[in-house]
Amino acid sequence: MLKFVVLCSLAALTFGSPHPKVGHQDRIVGGQEATPHAYPWQVSLQYRDFIIMPYYHTCGATIVDEYHIVCAAHCVDGRNAGSFRVMAGAHDIGSFSFESGHQKRHVSEFWRHEDYDHNVITSDTSVLKLDEPLEFNDIIKPIKMAEPGSDVAEGTVCINSGWGSTSDTNFPDMPNKLQYVELPIVGRETCSADYEGINGVTEGMICAGSDAGGISPCSGDSGGPLVCPDENGEWYLAGIVSWGMIPCGQAQYPGVFANVAHFRDWLDVHIAM
Repeated sequence: MLKFVVLCSLAALTFGSPHPKVGHQDRIVGGQEATPHAYPWQVSLQYRDFIIMPYYHTCGATIVDEYHIVCAAHCVDGRNAGSFRVMAGAHDIGSFSFESGHQKRHVSEFWRHEDYDHNVITSDTSVLKLDEPLEFNDIIKPIKMAEPGSDVAEGTVCINSGWGSTSDTNFPDMPNKLQYVELPIVGRETCSADYEGINGVTEGMICAGSDAGGISPCSGDSGGPLVCPDENGEWYLAGIVSWGMIPCGQAQYPGVFANVAHFRDWLDVHIAM
């Protein structure tokens, strides 16, 4: 879906000529194929529009315990819980993949943040509960979340992963194999100035990218993880792919992620359900 959109497809804000726009991101731009199972917390969130139709990848999401995944609100907005499927332990999500070790679960219910506003893409967080628990192993593991009220230091190099389109044209090229990109954190004041007149950047958001452009999440990556290293070098979930500019990877327009630390209390309450 597009909110660069995963990032997922939602209504987008337009501005200026030649009409670049803000949207949910669909692809990772400037990344590369991940080492298989290097990011065992990553899942493919899949959806089907009708019972007779096949599931298709729509967003990324992140395992936080055996029953719950964290995602973006725009990935679930207006959709039915019973039409989602989660694929964990995957590197290649192609229809003809011969990979083993996948675990597929359905979604019993989900919670979208009550303050989510699709017009300005605020409070873009959700929690999905699985119908059966995941069985953790070497390729399927949860990740810890950012501590409440914490902030990622500007310049910290973090990682975004996903199966979003890798095309820079209007014709998507969706990879079957997981991609990743390294993104340095951009200070909130700088990011806010970059998007002045386009969209607001709040404390509920984290920005990551390069002034030179060329690296970014995009549609299909929505809802997926931005993971950052702590003081011990261990990864934690800092952000959830939310929105950015289309075309993706433009100079001085970093990707924007929901700030997990800001929403940690809300996430904890719903993960406990």
